Amino acid sequence: MIHFSKPDPEVFLLAAEKLGLPPEGCLVVEDAHAGIEAGVNGGFMTAAIGDARDDPRAAYHLENFSDLLKI
Repeated sequence: MIHFSKPDPEVFLLAAEKLGLPPEGCLVVEDAHAGIEAGVNGGFMTAAIGDARDDPRAAYHLENFSDLLKI
């Protein structure tokens, strides 16, 4: 169902559509810089973890998944 890979936001836009939510109502959690770029390009809030944790484009920078509870 996906024709374009990250950093194209297609995968996230399709997921939001399937959930019936607008991009601004979703949070993309990514460990890759291309995923953060895709989320930002699609109009999503983004949380970076792992290799992408220090990506300045992310709204949140997570040490581990439990940090999601603080958002």
